[in-house]
Amino acid sequence: MTRSKTLPGVFRLLPLLLALVVNLAASQNSRGQHPETPHQTPHAKDSAVPPWSALSGARQQALAPLQGEWQALDTYRKKKWLAISDKFDTMTPEQQARSQSRMREWVALKPEQRRLARESYLQSKKLDPVQKTAKWERYEQLSDEEKQKLTAAAPQKKRITNLPSLHAAAGKPIRQAPAIPPDSAKALP
Repeated sequence: MTRSKTLPGVFRLLPLLLALVVNLAASQNSRGQHPETPHQTPHAKDSAVPPWSALSGARQQALAPLQGEWQALDTYRKKKWLAISDKFDTMTPEQQARSQSRMREWVALKPEQRRLARESYLQSKKLDPVQKTAKWERYEQLSDEEKQKLTAAAPQKKRITNLPSLHAAAGKPIRQAPAIPPDSAKALP
């Protein structure tokens, strides 16, 4: 059985995430930027990141699996994908096919699965190469059943719901705190 069929979907994307971050970090460090630049909001506008229709044919071809999601991506993520597309022509046809296959897998993931993949990547980034290799080899030696049990036994993260935005609450009146009678104000410490 091939490696890609034995790994859970999230772990199959780990190499793509590694390549993405390494390439982005190298390109940002060469420009003096820190690779941990905070994410911008999805609505942030940046003239340096063109809409899909303004991308060159080569970039559109390289990023074809992302076409349907391009408009929804925030500026930070678009820049990461554009950096990958700039290296696409230097890849072998096999690397190009693998890259686009991983993009299709990434697009198919639910937001929670993407978050888990990012967290897994960040945790693996903290390990030294020897530890990482040892853990990976131990994981690969597990049977499919053991891998599924391990995945099922993983602690579930608490889901945090988003608070209503200021825009959503803008149409609702703000309740004022009740006034404190002057006599009771003296009783306060």
